[in-house]
Amino acid sequence: MPSAKPDSPTRIGVLFLCHEAPRVVARRLAASFFLHPDVKVYIHHDAAGGASRREELRALLPPGLQFAFVADPVHCRWGEYS
Repeated sequence: MPSAKPDSPTRIGVLFLCHEAPRVVARRLAASFFLHPDVKVYIHHDAAGGASRREELRALLPPGLQFAFVADPVHCRWGEYS
């Protein structure tokens, strides 16, 4: 089985789907896994919250987190396809 070379870091992308209050989401993203330099988080915050909640979340995200918001979030409905 091939293994990574010590000087070639593993890159991990995480799609983080959420609808909770910005403080809750920011607290979860403060975990050491998400703050690792090899991790980038792509955040989809349910569109039902509006742009103001995304901006509130952006202000609360921990320093050092590599992230990007999904450009066109959709409104997600429980138990349905979105």
